[in-house]
Formats: sequence, structure tokens, C-alpha cells
Amino acid sequence: MSQNSSNSPQQPNGEEPPQYGVRLPEDQRPAPPQQQSQPSNPYGGGQVPPPSPGQYGQQSAASSSGQSGPYSAGPYQNSPYQQGGFQQPGPYGPGQGTTPTPPKSIMVAFGLILAAGALTLVSGIILLMTPTPQLAAMLEELYAADPMLSEQLATTGISVTALADLAKTFGVVMMVVAVAIYALIAFFIRKGSNGARVTGTVLAVLSLAGLVGTDVLTMLTTLLGIGGIVAAWLRPSSQYIAAVKEAKRWRR
Repeated sequence: MSQNSSNSPQQPNGEEPPQYGVRLPEDQRPAPPQQQSQPSNPYGGGQVPPPSPGQYGQQSAASSSGQSGPYSAGPYQNSPYQQGGFQQPGPYGPGQGTTPTPPKSIMVAFGLILAAGALTLVSGIILLMTPTPQLAAMLEELYAADPMLSEQLATTGISVTALADLAKTFGVVMMVVAVAIYALIAFFIRKGSNGARVTGTVLAVLSLAGLVGTDVLTMLTTLLGIGGIVAAWLRPSSQYIAAVKEAKRWRR
């Protein structure tokens, strides 16, 4: 025993090292390891609670089913990109098949063109009520002022009275046709037809030739028609016609 104890290593302070299997006194026992504290929330509010089982799976299922979750809310939750495509804003709404309301400029164009048609109808009524001898006297004055026309009338062998009856009938028919064209253009422009607007523009340009040397009623009729076409080309009118075209495309 003395030999073994002499060969055993000594501690620097003279105490023997602890032997395995030997119970140490309480004052020499090592301190137990301290439990690690849970990580604190860097944003305040104490410690971060551990996630419950299946929490992330429930959140994924809620997101896929379209339900709201803690990560589903955001500035783009109700955006048009999340509701099935971008909706272009405009004064007439998204235009998904609904017919827009005509703006004021379209209604002004509609009223002016109808007024021009009404004056054309008045002109036709006046021509129809004009006696044939009065028209014949007017034609005789016209032919007497131009010798070439008088020679052509004599060559054809048609009397001035018969020519007055023919001119009266032809003039009334043409005015009725003109009234129908005015009405169709006005109603189709109000419905948003770009073809009616283009047709009215061509007729308005052709009617400019009738402003020279005509009576007051014909001149007023021409100016009303031109004013209606100009109103149909204003910016609100063009936006309305484009919105009607888009609504028709949605209904197809």
C-alpha cells in the first residue's frame, strides 16, 4: 500500500486526485450544467413560443385553399392581379360585357344630327307643298338665264311643267332618304358605332360644297350635321366608342 501510494500522482496542492467509483464529498462535487434558456424574440414580446405540430402544414393548406392566414395578408391581397388579371381603369369601368352610358358629347352629336334630319324633313314638306306652276316659273327663269340650258331643254322636247313635276318628285324622295340617313347615323353613333361616325364624316365633308349659293334652311341643316359629327369626334366620344367595342369583345 505504501508503494502504491508513493507511485500515485500528487495534486499541486498536495491532495490526491479523485478515484473513479469513489463518492466525492458535497463540497467537491462539480456544479450541474445550467439549462439553456429559450431564444428571445428580437422584436420584443418575450420568448418565442415553439411552433405547434402541424402549424406550417395548416398554413400551407389555408394559403392553397384561398383562406386568410398569418402570412396571406399584405398590400397586394386585394389587388387586381390576385383577382384574375389586371383591370384597366377608365371612365366606363372594366368593360366586362356591360354597355357603358353615352357621355354628354355623344348625346350632343345625337341631337344635332337629328335636328339636321328634322330640318331636311321640313324642306321636303315645303317642296311637296309648293305648287307645280310656281316650280315651273322658277325653272323658266333658270333656263332663260342660261341659253345653253334652254337649248338642251328644247332638244329633249320636255316641257317646263313636266320637268317641274319630275324635279318635285325626285326632290321629295331624296329628302326622305336623307332624313333616314340622318336618323340612322344619329342612332348608331349613340350606340357607339365607329362605322356610323366615319360615314357621317364623309357625308359632312361632301355637304360642305352645298354651303355656297344655297338658301338659309339648307345652310342651317348642313351646319347642324357638321356640328354633330365634330361632337362625335371629341375625346369623351372616342373613349365611349372604344369602351363599347371592348364590351362587345367581352360578350363574344
